[in-house]
This record gives sequence, C-alpha cells and structure tokens, in this order.
Amino acid sequence: MKPIFISYSSQHRDLTRALAGVIEAQYGAGSVWWDQELESRASYSEQIRAALEKARVVVVLWTAGAMISDYVYAEAVRAQAQGKLVNVRPADMRFSDIPEPFNIHHIDDAEDHAGILATIAQVMAGVPIATRVPLHEIYSASTASA
Repeated sequence: MKPIFISYSSQHRDLTRALAGVIEAQYGAGSVWWDQELESRASYSEQIRAALEKARVVVVLWTAGAMISDYVYAEAVRAQAQGKLVNVRPADMRFSDIPEPFNIHHIDDAEDHAGILATIAQVMAGVPIATRVPLHEIYSASTASA
C-alpha cells in the first residue's frame, strides 16, 4: 500500500515528480502513488480509484492545469470527504484561484517542503488542518453579501 497519493495535472509532471521526491525522502521510497505507476493492461480508472481509496493522505497539486481537470477536482472532493486532503500550490498560482470549496482550506506552498511534510504528518495522525480563513469570517462575509 502506498500511503500518499498525489493528484495533479499531467501538464505539470516535473513539478509532481519533484514533490514526490521530497515526500519519498521523508517517508521512504515507494511511499507515494501517482499516475506514473499506471499499468497499461488494466483499467486506469480502477487503478486510480483503488490507490485513492487505500491512501492515508491525498496531496492535490493545484496548478493551472489541475484547476480545469474534472479528475483532479473529483479526487480532491473524495479526499476532503475522507479527511485526508492536503492542498499544495506553486508560486505562480494565486490562492484566490483555487476552486471552491478548497480555497478556504489550508494550502501549502509547493516550495515550502517542511510545511508540506508537516501537513502530511498532521493528516496521517488524524489532526484536523485549520482553515486558512477562520470559518466565522467566511460565514460573516457570506451573510453580508447575501
């Protein structure tokens, strides 16, 4: 079982490969699953779904390509529902560009390797990750504009 699943856009394989390397340096070789491990003789969607379900942590790499990917969004929704979502964004992606509802959650910068690893450790330990914007502020803003 690979405890960490990375969801990303195939347009950003190099960034994903680098992120997988950082995570594997901490958690060991083979601890990360991403689609480079898909086997051509089996259903891609079944392999992805199985890896996603078995993972303890799902790291979503929010890039411009990921923003428009239905697959990345669906994987993020599933990970959030299961309490195993870790959001990551590169420096060129604005926080406000992350799709709702993920833009209210904690989002690590892709260059902040220590921060990403700390967030992964929290999720593995079952510790809730604080939202970036306190929920009462989100609620106040939504009721003020209604």
